[in-house]
Amino acid sequence: MTRLLFIILFIIALPSSVSAKPVHFLCKSNIDDGEYPLMIDIDNKLMIRIGTEYKMKISEGYLTGIHNENKPFETRIVLNRYNLDLNVNFFSNGKLNLISSYKTNCRKIKKQI
Repeated sequence: MTRLLFIILFIIALPSSVSAKPVHFLCKSNIDDGEYPLMIDIDNKLMIRIGTEYKMKISEGYLTGIHNENKPFETRIVLNRYNLDLNVNFFSNGKLNLISSYKTNCRKIKKQI
């Protein structure tokens, strides 16, 4: 009985959630030769692309980052969780008016510093 009580108390004392560290990527655009960084923080629902913060929505297949939601100029980035293709979309006057878009392919990297 004491052993069972000890096990129950041990399980209760365990942290209830495991925190994931941010994941870093380098993304190569299909419109130029450069690569740029992308950081994804699942716990805080945040994506940072080239220094710009995006609020993140999470689904099974995609991570969608939204910057300036419902403003005159909105940017959405959509990362495919399986092949790491990233679509970058620029909208004006809401989500219905697509100004331009381009695709990139990202690769996971280890932060060096």
